Parts: sequence; C-alpha cells; structure tokens
Amino acid sequence: MLKICWIDNTQMRDLEIKYLAWVKALAQYTLQQTDTTTADLRDANNALVLLLPKLRTVYPVATLHDCDESVTTNPVMLGQTKLGTIKNKRNE
Repeated sequence: MLKICWIDNTQMRDLEIKYLAWVKALAQYTLQQTDTTTADLRDANNALVLLLPKLRTVYPVATLHDCDESVTTNPVMLGQTKLGTIKNKRNE
C-alpha cells in the first residue's frame, strides 16, 4: 500500500541509511550471488521493511490568527498543519 509522508530530518536520515544499505546489498547480490551476499541483502531488506511503518508525517507548525490579521502569511490548513501556539495581540 502506498504511504506518503512529510518526514523530519531525523527520519529522513534513518531512511537514507537503510535505503543506501539495501541498494548496495542488492548491487552486490546482482553481481555475485553467494551465501554472504544473500544474507546481506536479506538483512538490509529486513531493516528497510521494519523502518517504513515507523515513519510518521510531520506537518509544519502554524499559528492561529484572529480575523484582523492576514490569512496569507501563515495560514492553518486543515489536514496539512499541526497547531502550535495561539498568537493573541491582547496578551502581548
């Protein structure tokens, strides 16, 4: 099943490391099919497969504005942001 995520830098780095290890193991296995390359490919594949369901979407933080403020500067879009702090001019 297809899963599309906006992931943070830490998750992206983990994904890059696992994916690169899998690509290298696949290349070695393609060139030379031995017990060692088969085991390396299996291990790299398992590590990548275990990581994928752990990836979680990280939406950018946005702020709620009152009606007097512009809606174009940092709008809150449902399903595309997570709530941060509420900006309230009366409390500043």
